[in-house]
Amino acid sequence: LGYVIVFRTNMALDRYWEGMTNVMQMESKWADAFLQICAFFNSSLPTHDKETQKKILRLEQILCHWFSLMSAIAMCMLRAEDGARPDIDDMLQRDIE
Repeated sequence: LGYVIVFRTNMALDRYWEGMTNVMQMESKWADAFLQICAFFNSSLPTHDKETQKKILRLEQILCHWFSLMSAIAMCMLRAEDGARPDIDDMLQRDIE
């Protein structure tokens, strides 16, 4: 009986760490995508006039907010218990206003 309990506990721990690894990989991929976008924007800044530069920097700020919001929503979805899900439409509507 002790062997079975240890085996099941080890399996559960492995599943937990696999899930945590996948979550961290997801976050890492999103961060990489955002940094690639920022690098593209920043490399093109000197070629534009001041007004366009302001627009590009503002878009970069908005994208940072959206990537952060995407990450927060994903964490809420993973954290939800008993099938309770956050109202994503409400979150996005408040973000748009």
